[in-house]
Amino acid sequence: MTTREEKYRRMQLRKDMGNRKVTEDQLKVRVGGPRYLGAHACFKCRKSFKMAYRDDRKNKCPQCKRPLAEMGRAFRAPKINDVKQWKKVEKLRMAGFRFATRTSNKITYPYSLQDVDTFIKTHKG
Repeated sequence: MTTREEKYRRMQLRKDMGNRKVTEDQLKVRVGGPRYLGAHACFKCRKSFKMAYRDDRKNKCPQCKRPLAEMGRAFRAPKINDVKQWKKVEKLRMAGFRFATRTSNKITYPYSLQDVDTFIKTHKG
């Protein structure tokens, strides 16, 4: 088994020989970091799209060209014909809830549309 120091020593040797050249494109990716894709939803079309987050927050629906709502990385869209679940998700989003991946603030969202109003009242701070 190779130690960490030995690996580092070999990597330095390869760099010195020119076998480990880093291109400008690789530097840009490392410095800027990977662009994560997050779920965005169109409540009119009842569709979800994985898109990169934009600073101006103006991702548009490819179908109807309306602005998409950022839903968070853990969002799982309901089926397109499940209108009640889409209304539930829209109500939660309009109340400010997002489907984040953080486990420290894990909230169990209501299952049915009828329970959304009470859920919003009890969890809205």
